Amino acid sequence: MSVKEMTNYEDGLKMATLMQYCMARFQTLPMITMALIQGRAIGGGAEIAVSSDLRLITRSAKIGYVHCRVGIVAAWGGGSRLVQLVGPSRAIELMSSGRLVGAEEALNLGLVNNILEDAGLSNEQVMAQAKQYLESHLIGAKSTIIAIKGLVNAARTLPLEQALVVEGQILSSTWGKPPHLEALNNNVKHRDD
Repeated sequence: MSVKEMTNYEDGLKMATLMQYCMARFQTLPMITMALIQGRAIGGGAEIAVSSDLRLITRSAKIGYVHCRVGIVAAWGGGSRLVQLVGPSRAIELMSSGRLVGAEEALNLGLVNNILEDAGLSNEQVMAQAKQYLESHLIGAKSTIIAIKGLVNAARTLPLEQALVVEGQILSSTWGKPPHLEALNNNVKHRDD
């Protein structure tokens, strides 16, 4: 069945429910996820991008909530995630205008974490930049990175009081473990590198 054939309330609700489930599962993966926006991330593409933990955009790319252009709203959870990222006023402006946002504005709005240069570069070269960016943000032990993601997932979905309890539990699961003890022995926290 094509999207053009999905024209009733029930079909829309089924599609929205399925995609919200998929995006929630994606966002709560135990690893840090990253979207690389090249070209245009519009509509559902924008919703997938904001479901990622980190978002990179190439200088020539654009992102946009263009749903209003076709008489609908975001439905995959991307509208709610946009509000969390940029605040309600900016989210309304972006969703109600349907305009495309360039790399600099996306960075200034907090939609993306960084801009990658792409002029004259191959896809492989852009991907290498993205990989380098991600590697520079995964400096801890695997168990620590997974713990960080768990802490963030709790903060995203739970009331503050409950998220604080989970944060303490997650700290306790890492405290005194080999990566922690090794870092303490090497006085890692106080080094400049």
